[in-house]
Amino acid sequence: TQPVQNKPSQQPEGGAKSSQSPPRQGPGNNDNTNANINADEGMNPTLEECERQQLLCGVSHMIMVRPMKAPNGKYYDYQNIMVYLGHSNSKAPDGSPLEMKDLKPDVEKADQIQIFAMDHPNHPLIPKDYNEQLTRLGLQG
Repeated sequence: TQPVQNKPSQQPEGGAKSSQSPPRQGPGNNDNTNANINADEGMNPTLEECERQQLLCGVSHMIMVRPMKAPNGKYYDYQNIMVYLGHSNSKAPDGSPLEMKDLKPDVEKADQIQIFAMDHPNHPLIPKDYNEQLTRLGLQG
């Protein structure tokens, strides 16, 4: 059983809440506990965890295949941002000026994402054709 003394405001009276649906925590609030619960139950990382790790495209909000880093530190998948910028008069989704020449490939982020995809192959935020896209790009054997 879990101790309830440390979290009186988060625990219902009598401690009746099961461990199947732990209270949601924001960034910096007991993240290690939630990560351990997810690991123990074999669950996929949450949307918030994927956002925190900057694994998601700023256009599609899906796991990126070919991450590109903007000067402001935001990430976009190459294909998604190329199409987006073609329709938006060179403005990023947040409205700031952005052109393709401003974006830089991030190999370390791509490696991090490939490891994530191998560890969580059925994650709902991974594009269904993720592996096919990597193969087409020559990034996976």
